[in-house]
Amino acid sequence: MKPRLLAALTLVGVGSAIAAGGPVGLAYVARAVWEHLDLLLVALAGSALLAAVAPRGTRAAPVALALVGVGIHLWRNSGSSTAQVWLLLGGTAILMGGWLGTAESTARDGGQPVDPVRRSVAVLFPRAIQISGQAPDQLFVLAVGVRVRVDLSLAQPPRFASTQVLVTCCAARIEVIVPNSWPVVAGRLAAAYGVRFTGRLDSNRSTPHPQEPAEAKILGKLAKERWKRVAGPGAPRSAVVVIHAMGFGGEIVLVDR
Repeated sequence: MKPRLLAALTLVGVGSAIAAGGPVGLAYVARAVWEHLDLLLVALAGSALLAAVAPRGTRAAPVALALVGVGIHLWRNSGSSTAQVWLLLGGTAILMGGWLGTAESTARDGGQPVDPVRRSVAVLFPRAIQISGQAPDQLFVLAVGVRVRVDLSLAQPPRFASTQVLVTCCAARIEVIVPNSWPVVAGRLAAAYGVRFTGRLDSNRSTPHPQEPAEAKILGKLAKERWKRVAGPGAPRSAVVVIHAMGFGGEIVLVDR
């Protein structure tokens, strides 16, 4: 869920409680949330799992069943009042609906040149980053417990010889898609603990500092060699994708490599 939307939904809920009952109403909401925090966390985890595995258009029925199940559990096993039960169900429905509505978000650039440095954060809910304009010089990706797809298959070459993808991975899966004529090499990996790499790199030699002249010259030669090998006549020039990684656990996948 986008942080701005989550903040907006939270403010709507808090404002509604204050408007309806003043400080007493806000305290009532806080007490209801605290008493049933376990169920709310289970609902949050279920919505995260649902967003990760279920395509759009198939999520409404599972969410409705989850809400009915939570309501029955509260009715049978808690001493909460009917008003508390409806309050929790309504608030959970609002949050889950907003969250699932933006969960499988895809960041697109509309084919226009992007900023030289770009950042993307995904926590619990999957995210897709698709770049069809000029590739950024540096793309920072932070992923925690989620799947992130970085799609550069339609991107144009960056300003310089390489695009650096700087990944911070914590029990997440990062999928990287690049044009077939672009080589992929490893950068700084010393701080990646338990992070598995799947796919074939174009060089066994790591490139920790691709912007240094000597490294850039080697990368330019590597790009030219792959371009000659796999690209047809008239194809745009190649660029090198350098993947730096740090974090604990997870997987970085080079798709179709």
